[in-house]
Amino acid sequence: MNFFSRILEQTVSKMPGKCFTDKECQDVNMWYICKMVEEVQQSTPSAGVCAHKSLFPMNIVDFWGLIFTGFWLCFVNIGGLGGGGSMITVSLAFF
Repeated sequence: MNFFSRILEQTVSKMPGKCFTDKECQDVNMWYICKMVEEVQQSTPSAGVCAHKSLFPMNIVDFWGLIFTGFWLCFVNIGGLGGGGSMITVSLAFF
């Protein structure tokens, strides 16, 4: 098993089965929020599940990542790299 699959497995195994606040999900991954779902458990209708947040509303990391991505693409395009290979690193860092 490689490094990335181990990290993914650890992240998924740490996710709570049900949540009541965003903080419970964000302790594991900052891009997850608690989405309230009525069908999670019939006995506790206020329970939710951890799910990836949508793009809007943006948090500060999303905003600066978007700004940096534009500048980075301009910079690498001037250098003649095209930006494809370097965008993977920027996307992993910010998003």
